[in-house]
Amino acid sequence: MGDVADSAIDPARFGHSDWPFCARGEEFDVITALFAEQLGAADPANVSAAGTPPTADAPTHPDTSSPTGAVVVAPAGIGKSRLLKEVQSWARRQQLRTATVIGTRAAATTPYGAMLHLVPAEARQGHTDATSWYGAVIGALRSGGDPLLLIIDDAQLLDAGSADLILHLVLEGVIRPLVAIRRGEPVPDPITALWKDGYAIRIDLQPFSTREIKELLRAALGGELSARTADLLARMVQGNVLYARELVTGAVQDGALRRIDGVWRWNEQLVLAPRLIDAVGQRLSGLSESDRQTLAMLALGEPLPPSCVERLADPEALTRLERAGLLQDDQDELRLHHPLYGEVILSQIGVMTRRRLLRRLADALEADRPASRPGEVDQEREVDQEEVDQGRGNPETLLRIASWRLEAGGEVPPQMLTAAATQANRVFDYVLGERLARAARARGAGVAASMEVARGLAGQNRYPEAERVLADNEQAVLAETDAELHQTYLSCRVRGLYLGLGRRDETAAMLERFHAAHHDPAARLTPAHVREADHQYLGYRANLDIDDGRAADVLDRVQPVFADPESSAQSRLLALETSGEALAYLGLHARAQQVQDSLRRLSQDAFTNVAAAADVASAAAEATLQQALCLTLDGQADQATAMVSAIQDALVHSPDAINRGLSALALGKCLLLQGKPAEARGPLMDAEVAFRSAEVGGSRSWALAMLAQTAALTGDMTTARRWLGQSRERALDRRVARTEEDAVAAAVWIAVLEGDATGAARIAVEGAEQLRELPMPRAGLLHLSVRVGGSASAVRRPLQELADSSECTFPGLLADHVDATAGDDAIALEHCAERFAERGLRLLAAEAAAQASVSHAASARSSAASRTAVRSQQLAAGSAGVRTPLLLDERPRWPELSRREREVARLAADGLSNAAIASRLVLSVRTVESHLYQAYAKLGVESRAELVRYLGTD
Repeated sequence: MGDVADSAIDPARFGHSDWPFCARGEEFDVITALFAEQLGAADPANVSAAGTPPTADAPTHPDTSSPTGAVVVAPAGIGKSRLLKEVQSWARRQQLRTATVIGTRAAATTPYGAMLHLVPAEARQGHTDATSWYGAVIGALRSGGDPLLLIIDDAQLLDAGSADLILHLVLEGVIRPLVAIRRGEPVPDPITALWKDGYAIRIDLQPFSTREIKELLRAALGGELSARTADLLARMVQGNVLYARELVTGAVQDGALRRIDGVWRWNEQLVLAPRLIDAVGQRLSGLSESDRQTLAMLALGEPLPPSCVERLADPEALTRLERAGLLQDDQDELRLHHPLYGEVILSQIGVMTRRRLLRRLADALEADRPASRPGEVDQEREVDQEEVDQGRGNPETLLRIASWRLEAGGEVPPQMLTAAATQANRVFDYVLGERLARAARARGAGVAASMEVARGLAGQNRYPEAERVLADNEQAVLAETDAELHQTYLSCRVRGLYLGLGRRDETAAMLERFHAAHHDPAARLTPAHVREADHQYLGYRANLDIDDGRAADVLDRVQPVFADPESSAQSRLLALETSGEALAYLGLHARAQQVQDSLRRLSQDAFTNVAAAADVASAAAEATLQQALCLTLDGQADQATAMVSAIQDALVHSPDAINRGLSALALGKCLLLQGKPAEARGPLMDAEVAFRSAEVGGSRSWALAMLAQTAALTGDMTTARRWLGQSRERALDRRVARTEEDAVAAAVWIAVLEGDATGAARIAVEGAEQLRELPMPRAGLLHLSVRVGGSASAVRRPLQELADSSECTFPGLLADHVDATAGDDAIALEHCAERFAERGLRLLAAEAAAQASVSHAASARSSAASRTAVRSQQLAAGSAGVRTPLLLDERPRWPELSRREREVARLAADGLSNAAIASRLVLSVRTVESHLYQAYAKLGVESRAELVRYLGTD
């Protein structure tokens, strides 16, 4: 997508002013209410610029049986100082006397050092000892007459004299204290006595929640963030407002965080700006060099088992770091308490130190590595070095050991590097996977390492490079007799050559070569190997069929896989994925449900077959995605949105950009179905960004086509044209039939926006003709042609034929709507509107209700016309800014009801019986019945259920 960066914020000046005050409103209200009562402020809620002066003198000797101040306790960086600042601003607007004291380590070396600035300049002369300074400070604070609101930040750093003086002044009633202290640090006894002995209330601040951090970021940046950006930033700062401010400021100023097309997006590159390093560094100050080394080692290796760490670090150092709140034991794994601690500490160590620590980590983890098979718990066994060198054992542990040893410059056996590369690619760390695989090749590893190089390149969207590696190794791979190697090769080749580069004919030719090679008598392959290769060939060939728009051919293509009781789990998964999608697009959703059930059984079987688990790990997720696809194609917008939203929430942290993008794409599609293009834009932009790093099968072009629809539906011609143009550029020469419906729909809505209704309808019909073998998308485009002004009569028959051949109900509803449109049947149009609304298709429902209103008006049924017009407006309320040809241009008016008729109708809509209404309004039941009859007649309704529909409920 050609990024259009916004210029509302100057990056160079961002962060120079205070961030918005967020998420501390409750604490602010408690504190200001307390001081309003204690100090006589007129109104604690009055935060206007013009405050009201105190109206009552504070007592010289207060009732110390009730609190007269507040102590705020919080860890560093979560907003306690900002809370104090906001209270001080409030107090000044109230024209209350205030003063501020800030504790520092430097001031603590001087008696009353933090409070000396309170003494007027002319009164500072002649004080030579602590006693005289004491008198000067207390005299200055008493001089104003009224009690003083004394705000004391970082009170844990006060010297003993200042702390004693503050408690003394509280007891005398001279001051009302607002104190902030840092949790976990020693506090002078007099300050502790404030809340311990009841002189002040204690308020404990917690770190901001994820939701609160996201709200703060939106307010600070002045706009929406992409879902992933907001989530990643919230996870990175862990509720710390100070870190959030410095991280975001550095990212904005560096350009790593930019507003593009109205949405803030982070490129996920952490910018360690000096201010961020300083902010985090305060938590690390005072650490010995030994403790810093231990912290750096944990940062490099986290999470680590305690037994491993104890081999590497002094137990006393670990205890010190734990007490300082820098590390934590999380479910028997040691990790740093905050992710930024590791980033900062690692930025401060040299290359040689890093390599030394990595070698030590690798040695310790190798000695402590877990058993290679699930269920083994024998961690005291001796290290089987041959098993490690050959790349056997726990994959996660092997990956860490191999990557650490490689970075440290040590010797790593090629088999171990290859196994580690496989695991890195499996967990979507494609950069590391490529590096490990290239290192394995450099050490003499075979073609298996080349496959991992290609997989790593493909995962980085470097498809041309991946294809070169695979093409260069084709003969070498096919000369091998390793069935698993052949499967890996074919999977990588199809992803790169077809899904990545879109070379359909070259892919088909490659598949034929693969198939022929396995039937060459000279290959000396086992029958099981040949059978498995055949099944793989059929599964991938079916992928081409569905993209060609031949969904029915897919079912015939993969049938041999299902017919063979000895087909592997991986081959069955491939066949189920493709056939399930084909059935969804064919409208055969009952059979599609059977495929989904088979996928879930396949996933369950994997739990009892560890060897197959990795191959079919995605089966359950695939079943859920197929179910969501069926719901979407069947027009069950609300159900589909709920399901897809849950999927996206589960994937928001995932490193798997492909599935993250697909879930966001699916959510955008659902929101478009619901008639919410403005809402759909966010997830669709998330999808487009995800597909930049991991595009498969024209997915980025698909996202851009849907984005073009969101712009066109909201009247943004320039953006709609730009996005559709980029979609077409990304599509190149490939044909992906399943995505064409959205590309056509985008072109249709742009034509509507241009005022070419005839052209819009023609585009929709021609697009439908291109999808004759994909009934569900075809039905949608035929219906769209009518929505934009095309002939309803012309599409009635083909749409009804599609409805008759479908196992789902949506094509039938579309056919009914077209019939009602062709016949100008107002009642049928009303029924269609409500059927659309029941599915969550509110824009379609609003259009049908608007059509009904026009039809009623043409037949001089003014009450019914008004009622359905209002209903259309109600249904369109969630489609802010959307204009379509069928929606009404003028805001309709309700039929006139008398005051009593409206009261009775409203209570009836709320579910009250006639007798209950009569009792409430002090009327007779007969009178209620009469008013209700008149309301029914004027509104053109026949039941209470319809009243609810048009009046709603209270």
